[in-house]
Amino acid sequence: MQNGNNTQKAVAKQIGNMAFLDFFNSKEVYSIKGFDTLRKAKNYAAKWGYTLYDELPEGVSEYKNNN
Repeated sequence: MQNGNNTQKAVAKQIGNMAFLDFFNSKEVYSIKGFDTLRKAKNYAAKWGYTLYDELPEGVSEYKNNN
């Protein structure tokens, strides 16, 4: 397992009655996963070794769907 700059990062947030994990790297949110509860989202992040942040760091772009 690698560490350092390759640490997996995510932001947990709740919108309405759904919770989401926004997975990001140094430049962008590259994936979003939905959950029934914020507790389930945080448990998922802990299980898979993600470091949770309260908000996206400055310079990280929100996920954009380019259709």
